[in-house]
Amino acid sequence: MIHVITRGGLGNQMFQYAYALRLLLANDEQKIVLNGGLHAWSRDQRQLGLNHFQLTEGTRVCTGVSALFYFILFVAGMVRVTGVKTLLKMLKFDRSTLSLYREALLARGKYCPVDSYEMPPVAKNPGMKHLYGYFQSPDVVKGIENELRRAFEVKTPASPENAAMLREIQSQNAVCLHVRRGDYGLYPQYQVCDGHYYQEAVAQACDVLKNPVFYVFSTGHDDLEWVKANYHFDAEVRYVDLENPDFEELRLMMACRHFIIANSTFSWWAAVLSSAAGNDKQVWAPAEWLKDSPVCMNMDTWHVVR
Repeated sequence: MIHVITRGGLGNQMFQYAYALRLLLANDEQKIVLNGGLHAWSRDQRQLGLNHFQLTEGTRVCTGVSALFYFILFVAGMVRVTGVKTLLKMLKFDRSTLSLYREALLARGKYCPVDSYEMPPVAKNPGMKHLYGYFQSPDVVKGIENELRRAFEVKTPASPENAAMLREIQSQNAVCLHVRRGDYGLYPQYQVCDGHYYQEAVAQACDVLKNPVFYVFSTGHDDLEWVKANYHFDAEVRYVDLENPDFEELRLMMACRHFIIANSTFSWWAAVLSSAAGNDKQVWAPAEWLKDSPVCMNMDTWHVVR
């Protein structure tokens, strides 16, 4: 069994599930357990969103008492490896302790807490495996793209407004244009992609696509109004302002044929999973994902805009 302690927003959770699926396939496991307890117990307002997807057969979502039970199993395993003092430092996200702790647990193969932008080797060994990390790497999807498309198909029915928007998007040569603002202002390592990036990407898209229609998505009504006031595109632009939950927004984005993404796992997943344009899909992505960092999440076939 693979036990996943989910963290962060929907894009983060999708990476966590994708790595769990790799482990499942490599070990011929039968079950993934998604533990959404931290969303309720921590100050993070983001909720478990994976339950709106089809997921793979045998996946179970646990909350409440069952989530606490599996979390205790996870903590007990960590204490056996490192002792209580190291565990407390790890839970405070002390980076040096995390690094040492990660190596110790990966050596055992059963427990895998991993910092961002890494995908550890897929352990092939029996027994329960606990995943606590982000596992953000382009490598996480390689070889299992079709399995992930099936797993991440949204099963929750669309609202009438979203059903109408979905039909409209599917009738156009739609380009998803994602502007990530919102919480990015709270984290110094992130930067909001600027107007130059979006202007250049739109210009390139207009050069190579026939009759593109740009559907702008952002992190809420206020941010969409900011985009309208500050970014002016010489193209046909429509703003998707439905105050959607994340899974509804992602379904609309995945329906687009082409993409201009932000430095965001949310639009990254939409671009990776969409098959609306088949092999003709075009994706424009930023050259820099984090300030002063070599981290880059871009796929080999994407257009990089500097």
